Amino acid sequence: MGLPLHLGAHRPRAPQRGFTLVELMVALVVGTFLLLALSTLFVASSSNFAEAERSSREIENGRYATSVLRDEIQHAGFYGEVGNVTNLLLAPPITVPTTMPDPCATSIAGLTAALPLAIQGVDAPNAAPTCLPDRLAGTDILVIRRANTTTTTAASAVANGYYTQVSKCATQLPMFMLAQSAFNLTLKDCATTANVRQYDVHIYYVSPCNVATGTGGACAASDLSLPTLKRLELVPGGFSNPVPLVEGVENLQFEYGIDTKSQPDGSPTCYVADAGLNNSAICPVMIPAYNWSSAPTNWSNVVAVRIHLLARNTTITNGYVDGKTYQLGNLADGTPNNIAPGGGFKRHVFTEVTRVNNVGQRMEQPI
Repeated sequence: MGLPLHLGAHRPRAPQRGFTLVELMVALVVGTFLLLALSTLFVASSSNFAEAERSSREIENGRYATSVLRDEIQHAGFYGEVGNVTNLLLAPPITVPTTMPDPCATSIAGLTAALPLAIQGVDAPNAAPTCLPDRLAGTDILVIRRANTTTTTAASAVANGYYTQVSKCATQLPMFMLAQSAFNLTLKDCATTANVRQYDVHIYYVSPCNVATGTGGACAASDLSLPTLKRLELVPGGFSNPVPLVEGVENLQFEYGIDTKSQPDGSPTCYVADAGLNNSAICPVMIPAYNWSSAPTNWSNVVAVRIHLLARNTTITNGYVDGKTYQLGNLADGTPNNIAPGGGFKRHVFTEVTRVNNVGQRMEQPI
């Protein structure tokens, strides 16, 4: 008989063996392919995420820019309690000027003369106003004139500021004034000084740069990398420095809806790129015929604005070439305004029609 097995005795283990060189090489090759696949997936995912973020930012910027312009256009021509300032029996009366006002004017006389032109545009081929040192060539300019929607007391008016004031006293003339001081118009009791509203002139345009470092506020050669929607604001003492609003706005074009009817009703008859021109060739013939000879009168009859805004990504997309042609409304002669910017930026066109509420409502005929 053999010796009994004792508790705790161990059987001999089988000899251990490692990977052979072939197995190790196969494992390394498989692991390399897996790492390569994961790396490719990660890079593609990161690239897609970055592109989606750029597109989202582009759409957000374009929508915000059109929203800012829409709100301003809707408020253009708001002068508080005043009705149609061109028809009131004022002393002296505010009438449509015989010559086009200077958008950069800061004198009370110059600003008062421009009041009937709540909307004034500068078409792309025309020279920019002198107060715009960094306008991007080939883009339109929009001037908005209005009073602020909130009031302040005459005693709180800032020195050298610009304010409108309306009289509610039946025997007081003038009933409306644009001034920097001596606010003496009153309420119905003809004794209490009426509140004032800050007078705003905003000039919207596209600049080839976000921050200009060139002479006189112009964009230097090193700045030309990020086109930006900017605004010039009338502030106490004159116009402010350009205020950057939205980056990536590459082009901006406007078409203006004019009410050319003999009895205006506040709705546009046709849209034109430059309301200051004789647009009889591209607008419907009215009976009686509309007189296009007065550029200021044409601008005072603008009751709607069609916005065409081209937004682009702020950075290029690697491997992408933009071969598209974008139509931004029509040119002054009525032909399509097509542009093909090219390059490696992805773009999107935003188009919106906005009514000039205050001007349009004053033209509406009673039923």
